[in-house]
Amino acid sequence: MDVPDDPHDPAWGEPFPDFIESFRDHQLEAVAAIMDAYEGGARIVMLDAPVGAGKTLIAEMVRRLLQVNKATYVCSGLDLQDQFTSDFGGDVLKGKANYPTVQGPGWVTCGDCTGRECAWCPTMGECTYQIAKR
Repeated sequence: MDVPDDPHDPAWGEPFPDFIESFRDHQLEAVAAIMDAYEGGARIVMLDAPVGAGKTLIAEMVRRLLQVNKATYVCSGLDLQDQFTSDFGGDVLKGKANYPTVQGPGWVTCGDCTGRECAWCPTMGECTYQIAKR
């Protein structure tokens, strides 16, 4: 597939953030290969690339070319989650231990929850982790 090499090309649908002035050759090649795989019938495509290769940008480029409004990105670090939402927007769901409880002391998190009836939140509807999941 031919991939537009200009971040300002209308084919991308929506503008990329201002800090993206150009794409690197390996990013364009990866996007073309991923799009070819999807066009060939693949339902899932995995990208394995080193740190700093621009995997998040590549995924966002693919999402836009596929004209998908919603996508799920999975990453292991809180910093990467925050970077993604800062760069591209969207919602983030972090691990339970990153959400405070309603009534517990400061060192207690939703990761300490005992289940459906938790001593740290009045109701499951008030649980900060459950709210984030919704």
